Amino acid sequence: MSSTKGKGIRRNGKNAGANLEYALIQGAYWMYYGAIYSFSSAFLLSKDYSNWEIGVILAAGNVLAILIQPAVANFADRTGRFGLDDIIKGMVLILAALTAGLILFDTKSMVLTVIFTLAIAWHTVIHPFVNSLAFEMEKAGRTMYFSVGRAVGSVSYSILVAVLGVGVSRMGVGILPFSGLGVLALFFFMLVVVGRQLGKEGDSVKTEKSDITFMDFVRRNKVFFAMSLGIAGLYFSNSVYNNFMLQIVRNVGGDSGDMGGILSLMAALEIPTMVLFYRINKRISTVRLIQIAALGFALKATAIMMADSVSMLYCAHIFQLISFALFLPAIVHYIDERMSGEEAVRGQAVYTTMITVGAVLASVAGGAILDMSGVDTLLTISVAVTLAGALTVIPLAGKSGPG
Repeated sequence: MSSTKGKGIRRNGKNAGANLEYALIQGAYWMYYGAIYSFSSAFLLSKDYSNWEIGVILAAGNVLAILIQPAVANFADRTGRFGLDDIIKGMVLILAALTAGLILFDTKSMVLTVIFTLAIAWHTVIHPFVNSLAFEMEKAGRTMYFSVGRAVGSVSYSILVAVLGVGVSRMGVGILPFSGLGVLALFFFMLVVVGRQLGKEGDSVKTEKSDITFMDFVRRNKVFFAMSLGIAGLYFSNSVYNNFMLQIVRNVGGDSGDMGGILSLMAALEIPTMVLFYRINKRISTVRLIQIAALGFALKATAIMMADSVSMLYCAHIFQLISFALFLPAIVHYIDERMSGEEAVRGQAVYTTMITVGAVLASVAGGAILDMSGVDTLLTISVAVTLAGALTVIPLAGKSGPG
């Protein structure tokens, strides 16, 4: 598995430019997430979908992504005609076609449901390819700093959702697909720029594959697998907030503008922790950081449940600094430190699968709970599930490893 540990930007124009190009690609990817996924409730509610139906669509998109991803990855591994940048460009064009399809429908329909589900799934499928592009650029002679690119993704997301929150409240949800198309145009352009550089300097890069079966991995890493079940619990509440923030904000008297502001704050708070992670990790062990982040998820869920105003919701998100923002880089390094070679590849796959499991459960259960019992019940259940996840992760983090 490729690792970014201990790597930085070389002090010359060539490599600084490479990191800027990659950062803009990350920014475009996460801005699309903001325009379509984060505003999915606003968009679909306006088309007369229920909360439960929205949850099912988001869950179906995540499940479909799991099914599609191996086939796309297998094609990427086997094809000799296209580089990684070419494959991503093709995927972006497909996503643009799906996004354009969202413009055509004024109300709920089966076709709109299918198109939105496919857009969510296809965007999710692109994610690991965008991450792999950094390593391909590195192997082509560019020294990359992955965390900086991911931080720019958070900055870009933060700015866009704040703007869209105000825009939707003033102009309606019709601006969302057009915003998505604009972002995809930037995405495609930056891929063209990077592709030209790779064509001049790089050799074809093969993606490392794992021959370890899932059951082999579980037998060797029983504690880590149990810990991963706890990770699904941690991400349950995180997915609830991503999927249903509009309903949560409206419950305390806010609107789509407030939702955009809160989502923007969440992303902005990720930036300092991600940028400074390497320095933090020199002083505090990765195990301890995982434990702190797990506690942070529980504290954040509790604070959001207790918030009775929009201003209190803003304050509750200060825990983003020590929850998601800390956990994301920490778990990648944790796996890298405790596993090697093929096991680390499988470990990363198990971790990302558990995130998806948490997202699917949050989508389906969250929508149903909203329709049956309301926001307060959903937030209470989110605290319970997140706390169970934290109580699983914290004691197991120090014990996890082969054997």
